[in-house]
Amino acid sequence: MKSIRSPHWDMANPAKSWTAKASDYSDDFTIGGQVGQTNTKGKLNDIVNLFYDRYQSIADLLRNQAGFKASGTIRQIQKEKKKNRNYNIVGIVLDVRRTKSGGKMVTVEDMSSTMDVFVRKDDPASATIFKDEVLGISGRFGDDGRMFWVDRVVYPDILPNHKNKGGADFDPVSIAFISDLHMGSKKFLEDDWDNMVKWLNTRSHITSGSVANVPGLRSMRTCNGISPISSS
Repeated sequence: MKSIRSPHWDMANPAKSWTAKASDYSDDFTIGGQVGQTNTKGKLNDIVNLFYDRYQSIADLLRNQAGFKASGTIRQIQKEKKKNRNYNIVGIVLDVRRTKSGGKMVTVEDMSSTMDVFVRKDDPASATIFKDEVLGISGRFGDDGRMFWVDRVVYPDILPNHKNKGGADFDPVSIAFISDLHMGSKKFLEDDWDNMVKWLNTRSHITSGSVANVPGLRSMRTCNGISPISSS
C-alpha cells in the first residue's frame, strides 16, 4: 500500500490532480449510522413532496453557495415582465425541445407556474440541460415580451474553496456513489457500462439500489465487475 500523499493540484487540468488508483490504498472505512426507512407509500402526493423538497434544497444551494437568488416566482416574473430588465429564475426543468435554429426551448416550473425560456445554440448549457434538473436561469424578455432569452445557466456545484488543498492527512482517493443501473432493461447501455466499469475498477465506489431489472432479485454478489451493497 502506498502512503498518503498530497496530489499535484493542476487547476488548468484538474484530472491530473487525481491520478491515484484506489487499489493502491487501504480500503478500511467506517460505516456510520443508518439512514433508516422511509415512511412514504409511493403515492402521488409523496412524489410531489419529494420534488418540492428537492427544489427547495437546491434553490438554497444556488442562493447560499453560488449567490444566485430568484427575482421572484415564475408567476410574479411573468406578471411584471419589464423590458430590458434581467431576471433570475430558479426552476425545475419540465421539458426540453431542440429548435430548428439548434438552440433549446426549455420549460421550467416552480410552485407558482411554468415558463418557456430559450437557450441559444452557442451556449454550452444547450447541450447539458436535462429534465428534472433544478437550475438557476438568468436572462430577459424580448421587446414583445413573448420570448425569454437566457444569458446564463447556473448549476448547483461544490465551491472551489471546499476542495481539500492537501497536507499530511490528505487522501487522494474519492468515493463515487452510483445507483439505478437497471441492468436487464431494454434501454440498458451495455457497451457504455462496460467502458465505465473499466474506469470504476481503478477507484473506490459504492453501488446501491436498482442494480438489475430481474423480478424477485433482492441482492447479488457481483454484477459485471461491480460488487453492489444491495439491489432490488
